[in-house]
Amino acid sequence: LAKKASNKKPTKTQEENEGLKVEILNVLTNEGATVTEIQSKSEVLGGLSNQRVSALLRQLIADGKVVKTVDKKKSYFSLV
Repeated sequence: LAKKASNKKPTKTQEENEGLKVEILNVLTNEGATVTEIQSKSEVLGGLSNQRVSALLRQLIADGKVVKTVDKKKSYFSLV
């Protein structure tokens, strides 16, 4: 079992998501933006659903690259 787990390569979707995360980081500023604002700043991200962009942002938060701030029930994302 240990051998199988060590030979795993990223799936096609995981590789695509890494590229999208880079695009999100390029769009984000220190001011903070909502998911919709992030999507409107990039053509690539504009074609994605809000849920997918939110999931990618959640992964970036877990990696410590993005900070989430909630103000009056609205979530703002900014660079660390």
